[in-house]
Parts: sequence; C-alpha cells; structure tokens
Amino acid sequence: MSRLVEDDECERCGDRVGALRRLCSDCTRDVRDAREGPL
Repeated sequence: MSRLVEDDECERCGDRVGALRRLCSDCTRDVRDAREGPL
C-alpha cells in the first residue's frame, strides 16, 4: 500500500515517527535487511 500519510505513526508498528515518514527507523532497518539479506 503506497500512500502519503500525514499522521505521525509508523504504518508497520504504530510507533511515532517524524512528519511525512511512513516507517520508524527500526522498521525501516528491518525492511531493508529483509530485502538485502540472504534469501
């Protein structure tokens, strides 16, 4: 689901994030590691 969110919650875990961000830093790291990690 790609949509611009204006609220201040991570769309993955619900933690607070900065304006116009979709994921908190922990979830961003998890998603990046999952994409770039070993298959």
